[in-house]
Amino acid sequence: MTLKNSLVERSDQVRQVLAEVLGQVSPVSAQGSLRWRVLLLWYLLTNAPHLGLLNSIFWDDWPWIKLGEGLQQSCAVDNCKIPFTSIYMTPMLELGVWSLHVLTFLVCGVIGWLFNQLLKSSLVLSEWQQAIATSLFFLMPINGARVALIVLPYLLMLLLFFAGAALLTRETALATSLGLLLVGLSMFMPSIQVFGLALLVLLGARDLKRGDRVSRRTWIIAVAAMLLAFVSRYWIPELLVSLGVFSEAIGYNSIKRAFLLRAILACGLLAAPFLVQILWHFVRNKRLGGFSPSLGGIGLLLLALGTFPYMSVGHFPNISDWIEVFLPDNGDWSSRHQVLQGAGYSLLLTAGLKFVVSDRRDYAAMIAICVCAVLTFSTFANYYVDSLKQRDVINQIRQAQDELSGVRLLRFDDLALDLNARGRGIRDYEWQGMVKVALGADVEIYEESSPAGPCLTESIGRVVEVRKTGGRLLALLTRSQVVQISIADLIACSKDE
Repeated sequence: MTLKNSLVERSDQVRQVLAEVLGQVSPVSAQGSLRWRVLLLWYLLTNAPHLGLLNSIFWDDWPWIKLGEGLQQSCAVDNCKIPFTSIYMTPMLELGVWSLHVLTFLVCGVIGWLFNQLLKSSLVLSEWQQAIATSLFFLMPINGARVALIVLPYLLMLLLFFAGAALLTRETALATSLGLLLVGLSMFMPSIQVFGLALLVLLGARDLKRGDRVSRRTWIIAVAAMLLAFVSRYWIPELLVSLGVFSEAIGYNSIKRAFLLRAILACGLLAAPFLVQILWHFVRNKRLGGFSPSLGGIGLLLLALGTFPYMSVGHFPNISDWIEVFLPDNGDWSSRHQVLQGAGYSLLLTAGLKFVVSDRRDYAAMIAICVCAVLTFSTFANYYVDSLKQRDVINQIRQAQDELSGVRLLRFDDLALDLNARGRGIRDYEWQGMVKVALGADVEIYEESSPAGPCLTESIGRVVEVRKTGGRLLALLTRSQVVQISIADLIACSKDE
């Protein structure tokens, strides 16, 4: 046997082993169907650190929850435009913050299943494409900020939207009525008032695939959806406020002309390929019947619809948020503005696999799935280690309660920044929340200043220094201690009278 033949034989053996391994771990079967048990196992493993957050709280959740004061008093913020949030949030918070993390995990899983049902009814995707797109949607690393409890009400609205959209693909009077009701309720999430156009694209494309025109039923649904969006935005919130259902929202997200123009330009460019395909089909065939949009065009359109609401209020996703979303940056929790982008990204990646040669396509798809899974796991693992740091700070402050008794002014020197998820900075109100949990007392966070002129030094509070004591990998595996605090007098310089 020649050396060349030996290498070819060895290559075939390796390829056969890889194919066997792929057949065991891939959520897509050799026949191209979706293996739900395998996919759900992937989903559980990649989200395991999220479930391990237990009672950890991040970002704006601290002032939003107000640590035991109840949500009813703290709903006068932009995020409480969704009514009845406190009805389910308050008892679940009494049970424990962990219950909301578990609910978020379950809600995102159900949304993924509903996304698959919509793909099945599209008449555009093959079974293999449906399986790949669904797998990527489940594992797509585009919303690490779902660890924030404040995002949960919006995820529930997205669940209602996908459920309503799935019902609207069933052509019965009952399903249509119930579907419109759910879609209308979902529009309490303002961004769905725009993203809802995706539903009309789905129904219209399906009509054109089957016939020569968009059906009357689809036009009726389109008009009803636009009316629901108008009513949800301009009438229902004011009505519910007047009835006392929830407090008047303080909207810190406002649409400005410059933001709107930028959103129209950027998202218009994303949607252009889909629109060009429609125009080109009409020019060539003198009719829209038989139009079948490309998967890439649909993905770009959905990405545009999912991005437009956030850009129109001034949130412009940076490069790391759009492409390398889990590289550490100072974007902090800006990934909360990507809740609606998963559908577009998953379809775009699936469309890209078309350019891989057919006998390598399954391998390429598995690589894409693995990359998404690794990035998602690593991001949630970062939040998990961040939560251990939070746990240690709270426990050690509680142990030092005698030393901190009566102290109302603290300064935190965080020397363990590399333990913070996504390179984020811990805000003052997060430190305040940790102290409130540990001691049950409200404190102010001191920001150092340097007064001009001669001064006397005096102790006005305490300095809490946070130092790293353990590695990330060991903590991830054993939940070991990661930081140690030390407490000293906070010396301030006051002017000499």
